[in-house]
Amino acid sequence: MISISNNVKVEFPEGVLNGKKIEDIIISPINKLIGVAVVSGKLKNLYLLRLYQLVTGEGWPCYVPTHEIGAFTFHTRKKMDDFVLRLPEFSGFL
Repeated sequence: MISISNNVKVEFPEGVLNGKKIEDIIISPINKLIGVAVVSGKLKNLYLLRLYQLVTGEGWPCYVPTHEIGAFTFHTRKKMDDFVLRLPEFSGFL
């Protein structure tokens, strides 16, 4: 399934986004061939945030996820949203 977020096309494997929402797509300012997909969902009474590494290549029509690089849980949507906003500022993130 191809999703578009922040004008970036990402092709996720079938079923990966079921019941989930793409919160953000962050492309490295240093290397435009890599990025991170920030995907949210629910886990019982918690908000779950998963980060997937994205790659693309010269002439590729979109980015593709290679693997999950992290998962985080939050008690409130606000705490999750605040984390997503700060994510690009994290040292060594991209």
